[in-house]
Amino acid sequence: MIDLGKPGPDVARGHLFVAIGRDLLAKAGSGSFSKADKISLFEAGLGQVPADPGDEDALLARAELLNALGECLIYAPERDEERALALFQESLEIKRRPELLDLPGMARSYGGLGRLYFYADPPEFEKAQPYF
Repeated sequence: MIDLGKPGPDVARGHLFVAIGRDLLAKAGSGSFSKADKISLFEAGLGQVPADPGDEDALLARAELLNALGECLIYAPERDEERALALFQESLEIKRRPELLDLPGMARSYGGLGRLYFYADPPEFEKAQPYF
C-alpha cells in the first residue's frame, strides 16, 4: 500500500505511471491528454523526491522522472532543449553514482541525449551519433 500523504519514491513513480497510462488511454481514443498535462505530472512527481534524498530508491525514482520529463520536452510543441539537456545530465549524474551504477538507466539517458540532437530543428546528426 502506498501512503499518498507521504512524499517519496512510491508517490513520485505513481505520477510517472499515471502520466504514461493516461497517455496510452488518450492514444487509444479514450479521452484527451496533452503534453502539458504529462509535463505537469512528471514535475509533480519530481516534487516528491528532493535532489539528494539520501535514499537509493528515491534517487533512482528521481532519475527516472528526470529522464521521462527530458523525453517529453524533446517532443513537446514548445521544445525546451536546454532544460531537456540539463535533465538528462542530472539523471546521468545520479545513475553513475558508485552505489547505484544503473547501467540500463544510463543507456536510456544516453538514448534521450541522442534523440534530443537527432530531432533538433535542424537535426544535429553529428552530435546525436555518439549517443546511439
